[in-house]
Amino acid sequence: MSRARIAVGVVAVISGTAWALGGIDTLATAARRLAELLPLMLVLGGVSAILLVAVPRGTLAGPVLLIFVGLLGIAAERGMLSRSLLVHLPAFILIGVGVIVAMSRRRNIQIDTGVKPYTAIVFPARPRVRGDAPRKVIARAIFGLLRLDMSQAGYPPVTRLWIDVTCVMGRVEVILPKDWEVQAGRIELARRMTFGGTLSRSNLAPLEEQEEEFGKNLVVLNVLGWSGAVLVEQSKD
Repeated sequence: MSRARIAVGVVAVISGTAWALGGIDTLATAARRLAELLPLMLVLGGVSAILLVAVPRGTLAGPVLLIFVGLLGIAAERGMLSRSLLVHLPAFILIGVGVIVAMSRRRNIQIDTGVKPYTAIVFPARPRVRGDAPRKVIARAIFGLLRLDMSQAGYPPVTRLWIDVTCVMGRVEVILPKDWEVQAGRIELARRMTFGGTLSRSNLAPLEEQEEEFGKNLVVLNVLGWSGAVLVEQSKD
């Protein structure tokens, strides 16, 4: 079951409960309060994304505290901290926590297909791959930064390892072991993209795998996207 369907279900249950307990007026009031908080939530989301990219891990507490205190000061100065808003704020927080918990439910059943997706949407993601790498990697960055570290990964038992990159106004960084060869694949659907790094082979990889490629630890990079950046580098260790 997708997270989107879970979120829709949770919102429907909350709305129906509020309607049943307080009538349509209560539901309308809650919707107005949420609309008033929406600009603030968007600002907080954007600032959080910037902080996660710019601030090292373990040092976020200070900037977040300063931003929170500053926003409280602005809200108090503009009279936004009304008594009715403060009364309803805990309920909104409880609803938000419930939605997050419902959407973050882990899947207990996983089937190993040899394909592993890594995604960064707005917020940065820095996954690490250890052990044998998957046969195919799907790397997606939508308005965000995806830094995929495969420097400690082992090459899978295939002739080629495929990395399919989708980047829309984002940045994808892939770090590979130093003994892996990198060759460009399908890149004709990449527009206004910036590429960094060095290819081991200058010619484009054919679609069909070749027997002579076995044992060469070859990585074929396919790129699809618009107005982004893709960087492939090899570790020095």
